[in-house]
This record gives sequence, structure tokens and C-alpha cells, in this order.
Amino acid sequence: MRTIIWIFTAIIFLIVVSFVGYNYFTAPSTDQIDSIKGLVIIGRQYVNDEEIDMSKISNDTDSPNVQVLHILGEYYARLQKDTRALKDQKNQLLILSQPRNLAASQTLDVSLQRVDDYDKKVAEMRTDLLANLDDHSAKLAAIKKVKGLVFDTVLMSEKLAQKKTRVEDEVKLYAGVSQYVRALLQFAKSRTGYVVLKNDGNLYFSNPADQDYYSKLVYGLNQFMGKIDDYNTQDINEIRKQDTDLGRAINF
Repeated sequence: MRTIIWIFTAIIFLIVVSFVGYNYFTAPSTDQIDSIKGLVIIGRQYVNDEEIDMSKISNDTDSPNVQVLHILGEYYARLQKDTRALKDQKNQLLILSQPRNLAASQTLDVSLQRVDDYDKKVAEMRTDLLANLDDHSAKLAAIKKVKGLVFDTVLMSEKLAQKKTRVEDEVKLYAGVSQYVRALLQFAKSRTGYVVLKNDGNLYFSNPADQDYYSKLVYGLNQFMGKIDDYNTQDINEIRKQDTDLGRAINF
């Protein structure tokens, strides 16, 4: 998610610079102003996890600015679908690491299979995230530079194409969740008969060394998830600020 938000923030920054520079010399047209408003709308919808609703954007596809908006709208709608799927898969996986599920020895093999399924789903999402970058980078590059085009589509295309490594790193964060959950499940399975779930909802192992190892795994998983949450919060706040600044530049 941090990578995804970073990409949008970079695009916003480029457009602010282009827009301000362009209008230092030339009064903006209605089409240009409406296009910047459209970008702000898309940004707000994405950051607020609302559906990307292109009905609020001009459908005048004769306008190159509107063409760019629709390419970006398609990109973020697909991105939103993939990231929601990743988040949903991650949340389902975390349920398996809860004490009551770790104590259910009869379902541990099924839970481990679900971890495998999660890994496959993350791999599928990785493929689609990268394809999404390629597809829309190419579409942006195909927009010809004409008078009145407020977006630097060449630079935007290049920026999207350059984010593959960062997307790879981001996907690894999601893939890393399974390492902790798998370790917890495997450990619980190996200690069947030596662990109990007490009324306080926690697991207790008969061997103090096992209890310590279990606690370290839980701590590691919690630290990992906290880091992801911190990244998301920081970057969402950043893009909201950038989006607000862009809106102010056009009194929107």
C-alpha cells in the first residue's frame, strides 16, 4: 500500500508543478480546470477507499486531458480491486493465528493449506499489479502531446513503469505475513498435547521454553503488522495533504 500511495503522490506532485508552471504564462481553460478537479476526485475516492466512480468525470473523450483521466481512473480502479483482495486475504490469514485456531489440532493441516492458498493468491495479485503498471504506462505514453494538455503523460508513464521494484517490495510485505502464520501453525502442530487454551483466551505450553518461543512469534507478527499499518497511515496522510494542496490550487 505504501508503494501504491507513493505512486499517486508522485503523480500529484508532477501535475501540480506542470499546472502551476503552465498557468504562470497562460490562463487555464475550463477543460484544464475540470481535468485537475477530476484528478482530485479520483484521488479522494482512492484514499478514502471509495469506489472509483468515473461518472463524476467528464466523458468528453475528444479531450486529451479527459483521456488521461480515464486511463488513471482505470488504473486506480484495478489497483483498488487488487489491494482490497490482498487486504482481505491477509485478514483471513490472521484469523488462523488466533489462539483458539492454533489450539484446534484437528484443523491445523487445513489451516496450513490455507496458508499455501494465500501465497498463491499473493502471487496472482503481484502479477496483476505489475501488469496494471505496464498496461497503463503504455496507454499514457500513447497520448500525444498537444496544446492544452495539462498532464505530462510521458513523465507520468515513465514514473509508473519505474515502480515495478517498489511494487515487488510491497508485495513481499504481504507475502511475509504467511511466514509468521505458517510458523505459528507448524509450531502448534508440533506441540499437540503439550498446549492448552485457557479461559482467558490465551495458549499455554507445558514447557517454559515453548511458551517463550510462542510469545516471540506472536510478538514478531504483531510488530510486522504494526509496521504495515504505520506505513499505510503515514502515506495516506501524505496523499491527502497533496490532494488538498492541488484542490486549493484551483479553488476546489
